[in-house]
Amino acid sequence: YLICKSAGNDRDEGTSFSSTHYVRINGVWVLQTATRSKDGNNGYDCIGDAGVAKNILTVGAVNDITSGYSNPSGVVMSSFSCWGPADDGRIKPDIVANGVGLYSAVQTGDAAYATMSGTSMATPNASGSIGLLLHHQQRLHGSTLLRSSTMKAIILNTADEAGPNPGPDYMNGWGLMNTLKAAQLMTLDSIDGTDSHIRERLLSQGDTIRFNILSDGTAPIRASVCWTDPAGTPVAPALDPTNIMLMNDIDLRITRPRDKNVYKPWILNPTSPTAAASTGDNIRDNTEQILISSTERSVYTVQITHKGTLSGGSQYVSFVVSGNVKKLGPVFASSGSSYGYTMIPDSVVHDSMKVKNLGDSLLILKLSVPLVDQGWLVLDNDSIAIASLDSGYIKFEIQPNSLNTWAEYNSTITIDHNDSINTPATVAINLNTLGSTANKSISQLSYGIDLGAIAEDSFYIWNTGHIPLTFSIADTGKDLPNWLVIDPVDGSILPGESLKVRLTLNEVNLPRDNYYSTVVIEH
Repeated sequence: YLICKSAGNDRDEGTSFSSTHYVRINGVWVLQTATRSKDGNNGYDCIGDAGVAKNILTVGAVNDITSGYSNPSGVVMSSFSCWGPADDGRIKPDIVANGVGLYSAVQTGDAAYATMSGTSMATPNASGSIGLLLHHQQRLHGSTLLRSSTMKAIILNTADEAGPNPGPDYMNGWGLMNTLKAAQLMTLDSIDGTDSHIRERLLSQGDTIRFNILSDGTAPIRASVCWTDPAGTPVAPALDPTNIMLMNDIDLRITRPRDKNVYKPWILNPTSPTAAASTGDNIRDNTEQILISSTERSVYTVQITHKGTLSGGSQYVSFVVSGNVKKLGPVFASSGSSYGYTMIPDSVVHDSMKVKNLGDSLLILKLSVPLVDQGWLVLDNDSIAIASLDSGYIKFEIQPNSLNTWAEYNSTITIDHNDSINTPATVAINLNTLGSTANKSISQLSYGIDLGAIAEDSFYIWNTGHIPLTFSIADTGKDLPNWLVIDPVDGSILPGESLKVRLTLNEVNLPRDNYYSTVVIEH
């Protein structure tokens, strides 16, 4: 059973001015008039000793929400409810409930009722709700009982957000108790199958509890682990001792397999009680909760471990999760949507694209390339099967040997699959082919030659391209004139290299005149 305890109504009690009062010093009551602080440190750290016990449900009081919960700002803290933390920094209270202006039976008569306020009104509100939840458990599962830590985990995991910041705080604990949501989660667990939302497991020394939960990406995932922790070692009486009372330090982590991102639980800083909750390693509380606000359609892996040595050699833990789904199916996820290549025609590129299955069943891919492009874009396989949480590769080759140089080609790989939510995927393939590039050192030559003389000159052809350059030199009239000799008239030049072309001009008894020849370097 889960013990419910009121947080107390002493916050900010006392006077801030000097008044006559008794103080117990060294076991003796002494009358003093010194000015003393009000109860609590700015309202914090004023829950009594019984209220900070580890394994109970400590209940604070908030105002009634007559129109129903809509957002955290609608949860208004009462003027009296005591706030945490516990001296060792644990989160207290655990929960808040309506404790202001409740109409309830009173002890003055058998039919007497009155309107009262206090955490002692909020606590029966919570404990009565737990009674309803236990009855609901009986209706769902007969004689199967829930551990007190399981009931506590259900309540904290389904609580409505309260307070100025997301996550727990030392004013409202884990939020406003929502009995309907707790009952709905219990019902959903029975419909989806035991262990889908509520689990009780034995964690043995040195072991790890690991299992998967499924998200369809439409709702946040909230997961809590709670355990009945063995009694801590009491310390000598002192003012606010910070000695940690947690005996079995259980750790909850959730990993997203796609990128190995690890989600950690909420933590609070007892040295700055007004600070917003952050996430990290909780070393104080026997309740840990993880919230994944932005989910994706994927399998998530839950891991429950422990630090050090477990007292008694083992520990029963209660795990509760909401926002997950029963079945996911295969989930297609790829690493890229476009690929570009710049290649020479006689080369081959082997490439691949990684595909992941983030779902819980076999992913089957059917691959295709447009028929017109199958000469240069070649798939290794036309189908691939990928197991749950596994990955595979779509392998393909680029073979531009049959294509024109200095041209651009575009195609696609179409990926059809059995993921019922995602549409078929297309991968854009862009190819730019390279060729040779001819550059010459001159564009025009002019010579004056005496009769019977010979002139010699030369120019260079460079290949600034990417493949061998083949060339031939001819006059526009097809045949070179007999007074012009070019050597060589054809050949091949490797990329980045040049070739010297020699010219010989001989007047060969020509009449005195002007002679022209226009040669073309074809390549």
